[in-house]
Amino acid sequence: MEVEIDEVGCPRKIHVNITMQTGEIFTYMLGIFAIILIISTMLYYRYCKKSKSIKLTPQCEK
Repeated sequence: MEVEIDEVGCPRKIHVNITMQTGEIFTYMLGIFAIILIISTMLYYRYCKKSKSIKLTPQCEK
């Protein structure tokens, strides 16, 4: 691959191949899935879960 360089030293034309490999696609999908799980869990515990307070008292109180 030959790159033309102008007077300043910057490349004039750059051909960038933007195809992703299977492993990269799988990794991005896993990352997006993990982010969705984290956000949905946070929303569930913030808005949907009813607060149940458990009182820990001894069974044999006299």
